[in-house]
Amino acid sequence: MKQPIKPVIAVVLLSVLLFSGCHEKEQHLEIGLFSGSVWDVPYWQSYTFFDHAIEKYTELHPHVTISYRSGTMKENYSEWISQEILNGREPDLFLVRPEAFTLFARLGVLEDLSDYMKEAFDVNLYYRNAIEAGRFEKGQYGFPLEVVPTLMFVNQTILSENAIPLPENDWTWEEFYDICYTLKNNPSVKAVEGFDWRLAAFTNGQQLFSDNGTQSYLTEEGVLEAVSFIGKLNAISPPDDSYHFEDGNVVFAPLPFSEYRAYAYYPYSIQKYKNFDWEALLLPRGPDGQNGAELQSLLLSISSRSRKKDLAWDFLQFLITDPEIQKSVFTYSHGVPILKNILELDETRIFLSRGKDTEAPLLSPEQITQAIENSLVFPRFEKYEEAVSLIERSLVDIGQNESRLKHQLSIISIRLNDFLTH
Repeated sequence: MKQPIKPVIAVVLLSVLLFSGCHEKEQHLEIGLFSGSVWDVPYWQSYTFFDHAIEKYTELHPHVTISYRSGTMKENYSEWISQEILNGREPDLFLVRPEAFTLFARLGVLEDLSDYMKEAFDVNLYYRNAIEAGRFEKGQYGFPLEVVPTLMFVNQTILSENAIPLPENDWTWEEFYDICYTLKNNPSVKAVEGFDWRLAAFTNGQQLFSDNGTQSYLTEEGVLEAVSFIGKLNAISPPDDSYHFEDGNVVFAPLPFSEYRAYAYYPYSIQKYKNFDWEALLLPRGPDGQNGAELQSLLLSISSRSRKKDLAWDFLQFLITDPEIQKSVFTYSHGVPILKNILELDETRIFLSRGKDTEAPLLSPEQITQAIENSLVFPRFEKYEEAVSLIERSLVDIGQNESRLKHQLSIISIRLNDFLTH
């Protein structure tokens, strides 16, 4: 005959069962990262941002472990992640390079996060155009961790020597051209380096291709204005590889914010821009544009085949929402956090000035915010770089006669559209 269970044993057994039922199940999340500089500037803490975020997240969620494969260099990453996708082994959450984003979204590789965003997610906390970087058609297939706008570096020493005042941040193409024209007969300096037809188009508010990458917009009036402007600019300041901004003999050079972050701060400040005073301004705007160009972004997306989408979304949301993690973007990278209020914090101003070379300029949070908000976001597609190269080769010999320029661009556009659709 079975003995009845003693009351004390029964209580213990009941407690174990209750604990087992309430205890959260152990979960493992795999993320896909690459090694090396995100923005092609000196950067020695490749994984530190994620190590910091993982440590903090797993402290809050002890039942979760997060791992990643190290050692894949940025230049090999797209090939590696594509192979993992083909083999059905892609991580739950992974970085997506701009050239692969549209293709992956179109093929259904990436999870549409629109429904997740309907619950306790405030898009107004983030830069609007940063969020747009992760959109494809009507869905949200990724979020940027950080962004990088383009700025105009200005050799203040040359301007001062020629009694030219520093432009304001809301300057125009006309003001830009007038300064370049003033310097055109000075054989020891070059007015501008690197301000090309694409930057002119962007600062004139123009998109170069359709969202799906099957049609070019070269014949749009705003693009025509941009190409024409560059022709006039090149006429007074012809391209010349013997001049470089870092050597102190170029007045204007558009460069990404990441370049400013890398070389305005010790120890890398000793390597560049040491023999002259320089400033960082917003880009000059065209008649239909703003003082900004294309916004670069680092995207994270969730695999549409992941069995841990809820966990992946929770970690992704943590990365872009937690103030401490977003602030650490400034510590471990050379981009700008996408959480808007980070730039509004007093400690951000202190951080931006800490370690700065005393002779280098300090970009204000307001300038950085304006540069981001003025920037444009366009989808990249598989043939993007080839299409741009095709345009640039064609523009080399194009004439600048106004009556023929539109016709010449139309011919290039026909060839380009044929390339894009085949």
